[in-house]
Amino acid sequence: MKKTNKLYKKAINLYNNGYIDKSISVCEKSIALDIRNSAALNLKGLLLYIKGDINEARRVWEINYKANNDMVSKKYLNDSRNDIDNKKLYEESIDLINKIKIDEAIKKLEFCKNSDFNAININNALTTCYIKKGEFEKANVCIDEVLKIDKNNKIAKGNKKLLISLGVIDKKRDFKKAVIYSFSFFVVILLIFTIKFGISKIKSYKNDNIISTCNNNSYVAEKKNDKCTNRKTYKVINSEENNGADKTIYNKTEKGKDKELSTEKSSVTNEGENRKVNKEIHVASKYTTIQGEKSYDKGPEKLSIDKVSECIEKKDIESLYKYVDEWDSKQLNINERAIISKAKKLLNEYACGFYYNKGLDAYKSKEYKAAVQNFLKGIIYGKANYLYEHDLYMLAVSYEKMNDIENSLMYYEMYNKEFNEKKYIKNGTYIEIVLYRLAMLYKDIDINKSKKYAKILNTEYAKSKYNNSNIYEIIKMNSSN
Repeated sequence: MKKTNKLYKKAINLYNNGYIDKSISVCEKSIALDIRNSAALNLKGLLLYIKGDINEARRVWEINYKANNDMVSKKYLNDSRNDIDNKKLYEESIDLINKIKIDEAIKKLEFCKNSDFNAININNALTTCYIKKGEFEKANVCIDEVLKIDKNNKIAKGNKKLLISLGVIDKKRDFKKAVIYSFSFFVVILLIFTIKFGISKIKSYKNDNIISTCNNNSYVAEKKNDKCTNRKTYKVINSEENNGADKTIYNKTEKGKDKELSTEKSSVTNEGENRKVNKEIHVASKYTTIQGEKSYDKGPEKLSIDKVSECIEKKDIESLYKYVDEWDSKQLNINERAIISKAKKLLNEYACGFYYNKGLDAYKSKEYKAAVQNFLKGIIYGKANYLYEHDLYMLAVSYEKMNDIENSLMYYEMYNKEFNEKKYIKNGTYIEIVLYRLAMLYKDIDINKSKKYAKILNTEYAKSKYNNSNIYEIIKMNSSN
């Protein structure tokens, strides 16, 4: 008896800490030891109820009521009758989401939230709705509701990751506790170090004796204010490729300090020396750029590494897309290729969400051509992104709205291939409606293909609301030779 009660308490603690599946497993162990443990039976029923398994939850409560004459179970059985209707409402809301009737879906889901039944699935569905509407704060609230119950919920974790990638919520906020603990640990270590070695042994730097160079020698720190100030130097970029070209810019003094040759000094040197310096800079590398002076290279246009870096810093997705689109296929030097690769990495992380939202806004405004352009950009860099399937589906829908059936079919089929035919990937959110649209669109174009998709929907998704009279009619039609 003690062991079964101990397991019950463990199950309670697991649930309170957000591990609902582990809690159910521990409940089952407790019940296996003693079927008379009413508390464990009731808890298991409640956890299944929260997960949306109404039939199994009621079965557990019924066992408890019949075996132990438990009145709490009887009350649960009576109260949960209404939740059978809520299950139907939830299923209707999913159908509405697939049809992009988001506001109607939200109304039904909010009504379902009046009870704790199916709380995980309802909040995940609401998250999808709010993301589609661009109401990210509301979406984040729903995500947190799920993660309180189930910390390992893949859908909620994926949605949280999406909001972070979109820059809607701060990633640091989720790791606040970890940062505090790390800082505390650092302070303790620092105190131990200080006590052991003595504060006197920590030497301070004498800033007034240091002349530092920063930003690859483009700026010089001056003793009067210890700040890196812009000096008009003939700085050579990519100095590692210039075979010592920097030696033409700085001279070494006897005291070992770098003494800058300023523009003022170079202007008074004789004409022959100027020609010599300019010649050395010009021939150093075909990729050489001179700061403060026009380039002698009259060759093709060069990629501005500084501008791309600035766009990366600002996460300017539009500009980065243009840079990558223009330069990625060209022959680039090492530094240029490195910055373009960095831009592509950022696009792979953020572009799908950025262009999905732009496309969705255009779609809502019935600007389907603009929607298509944005959704197309989104799928280029979105293959690994949670929003990729939404992007792909909306692209097909947008083409259909434009009466471009050829492209619509192409992207519907691409969606089916990615999220239905590849069995190692979980079926997509829209797979049922995609199969339905493929069957309907091909009906008057290619009856064989129409029947193919109708049969997949009819056999693999028999309970789908899209498996309706239209699908039965297509299946009964005669195939063409």
